[in-house]
Amino acid sequence: MEENYPVIRNMESESNVDSDYVRWQQARDAAWQDMHIRKASFFGKWMWILFLMIIPDTICAIIKFELITEIIPWIKTLGTWLDLICTIVSGLILIKMSEKESKYQIAGVFMIVTNIINTAIDAFEVSENWSFFILLPTMVLGLIATYNEYMAHASVMSGIDDTMAKKWRELWTWYVRILLCLAGSIVLMLIIPLLGLVVFSSTAIGFVVVLIVELVYLYRSAKICRGYLVEQ
Repeated sequence: MEENYPVIRNMESESNVDSDYVRWQQARDAAWQDMHIRKASFFGKWMWILFLMIIPDTICAIIKFELITEIIPWIKTLGTWLDLICTIVSGLILIKMSEKESKYQIAGVFMIVTNIINTAIDAFEVSENWSFFILLPTMVLGLIATYNEYMAHASVMSGIDDTMAKKWRELWTWYVRILLCLAGSIVLMLIIPLLGLVVFSSTAIGFVVVLIVELVYLYRSAKICRGYLVEQ
């Protein structure tokens, strides 16, 4: 019987190790779940507010519509300044969201800077030659802002809904493809004007589709985050 004691002690030791490992896994899973709950609570709120900014943005777009500005010339200035205010608010929302995801800060700051420059060009009626050289770097800033916003959304959704995170990354790929097509169509218009115009028009429609998909994804991401809290 005495020879069996070491075997029994080894079995008890292995049992304790397994038990400790199980408890460690449970503690890890609980901490992981708690982190996602807090993340979903924070981003669900601010993503929803960011999505609701589509309402004032749409109003600004309608106000700046050429048909309306021809009838009421002064309303274009109003629309331009309202658009700037809306963009600043959206940028500040992204900066607020950077408390939990750093990429949002770059997106927010660059979004605000880009729109301020564009508004200044309109307000001071900068000549076309100068506006081109000014708009070129602002386009780069806008591209960086969009990239960081999409990647931040993808990072937030990782662990909460990996499928949605993947869609945000794929949307960025489509965004770049559309921009490259737009650039190509402009070059093509210089060589074959009619064909270039057709390609440009088709690509412009594609760009609008990407922006609509962005809003749909933002709505769904906010909804998923808010639903995640209910499920947990």
